[in-house]
Amino acid sequence: GASGGSGLTRRDLFRLLGRVVGKALQDGRLLDLGLSPAFFRAVSGRTLALADLAEVDPPLGRTLGQLASAARRIAALRRAGAPEAEWRGVMVGGAAVEDLCLTFLLPGDDAHELRPGGADVAVTAANLSDYVDAVVDASVGGGIARQIEAFRAGLGDILPSPALGVFTEAELDCVLCGQGQAWTPELLGECVTFDHGYTAQSPPVRALVQVLC
Repeated sequence: GASGGSGLTRRDLFRLLGRVVGKALQDGRLLDLGLSPAFFRAVSGRTLALADLAEVDPPLGRTLGQLASAARRIAALRRAGAPEAEWRGVMVGGAAVEDLCLTFLLPGDDAHELRPGGADVAVTAANLSDYVDAVVDASVGGGIARQIEAFRAGLGDILPSPALGVFTEAELDCVLCGQGQAWTPELLGECVTFDHGYTAQSPPVRALVQVLC
């Protein structure tokens, strides 16, 4: 869809971002741009999974991790020939899967159905694994494929397409954003000039340093 009143679509913006990153790499310039390591992995052609989603969205990742663990237990019981009542009784956070009242909608976006008619499809012990896979795919897989391809196209306008693949995520972050320096009370004490009766030990200054560090 279009973004605001600019007439640019999200794909246009991701292509522009790819060009900006490509130009920064080409010219050796730093960007004040905090891109997720998972994003770098995606544009490098790597397949993202639940662990990557948990890195981007920790609360959702934790919830899906619990559901995925339950799905694995259910699958193991079914393979072992356990009675239906037993594998349907697998609990998630103290509740049965059906009692979670989940449907095949993307968490946080009731307009995004994970399958046709997903708003009316309840998540059960039998389809829990499908639900987890669908949320992961919508969040860091097929659901972002067009944006990732647009970024790659923009990058390819400036640099050869495989250019990002020669870097690790940490190296890319360093090349694009610099190494940076973690703020510590000692570092701020060396850099800040105190005046108007304030010193490094003044309560307001110490409170500010605590917040910044």
